[in-house]
Amino acid sequence: MNARMPPMQDAVLIDALNQATSLELYQLSALVERLITDPRRIVAVRKDLHLGQVVRFYDGRRDTMREGRIVESAMRR
Repeated sequence: MNARMPPMQDAVLIDALNQATSLELYQLSALVERLITDPRRIVAVRKDLHLGQVVRFYDGRRDTMREGRIVESAMRR
């Protein structure tokens, strides 16, 4: 595992995940993916967004939290 700790660190959670089996991690991954892609959750989040709004989001490529602004093309998806 990468020695660099994620920006939104919870030491107890990180330790529990490090102790999990591969099967447990796979099951957790499948559950998280299902929750993230739940259409009801997506609609609930999108209804609170508006053009020009400044938002914070996680950039997985850089492993950091970043700021961005909602643009029209993002609202059409």
